[in-house]
Amino acid sequence: MRIHLLVGLGFLAAGLLSQCTTAPETRTMPAATAPTAALLLSAKTDTIVTTRFVESLDPDPNKPYREMPIEPMGAEPTNYSASVVCKRDSLGAMILEMKLNPSRHSIEKVSLAFGMARPKQKAQQIGGGVGHYDAEKQRYYFSVYYQVVTQLANNQILYSDLYPVHGWVSTRTNTLGLQL
Repeated sequence: MRIHLLVGLGFLAAGLLSQCTTAPETRTMPAATAPTAALLLSAKTDTIVTTRFVESLDPDPNKPYREMPIEPMGAEPTNYSASVVCKRDSLGAMILEMKLNPSRHSIEKVSLAFGMARPKQKAQQIGGGVGHYDAEKQRYYFSVYYQVVTQLANNQILYSDLYPVHGWVSTRTNTLGLQL
C-alpha cells in the first residue's frame, strides 16, 4: 500500500514538476508512445525522471538545415576538427565539437559542450552521437542528444525531455548544417 501511494504521488509530482522546465518546446509524440515515468528515491535526494513525451530520433524532413561556414582547427587527410557555437538562448550556450577522418570517411567524435547561465541548471550530452558519410553529397551526417537537468527545491532534480541536434558537415566546402 505504501509503495503504491509513493508511486502515485511520484506520478503526480512528475506531472507538476515537468511543467517547470524552461527548455524550448519541440516536436513531440503523444504520451502513449512514451515510456512510463519512473520515480527513484534515495536517502540523499529525491530524483524524479519524467518522460511524458518522446522526441523523434530522426531529423524533421520539413525543417530546413541552418547552414553556416566553419573554420576547421585541423584540416588534414586523416584529421578534420572543428568547433562552433550552435545555440545561444536564455539557458546559456551550446558548442558543437567534431572530429572527422576524411581518408576513412568516418566520424571519430561528435560532442556538445555547454555554458549554462543559471547555477542550478546544467545540460548533459546523452550518448556519443551517431552518424554516417554520404558519398553522393560528400557530407557527414550526425545526430547527438542532450537534456537539461534542473536542481529544484528540497533536493529534487528535474530531467528534461531529450533534445536533438541533427546536422551535417562538408569538409569540401567547410560548411555546417544544423537542425535544432
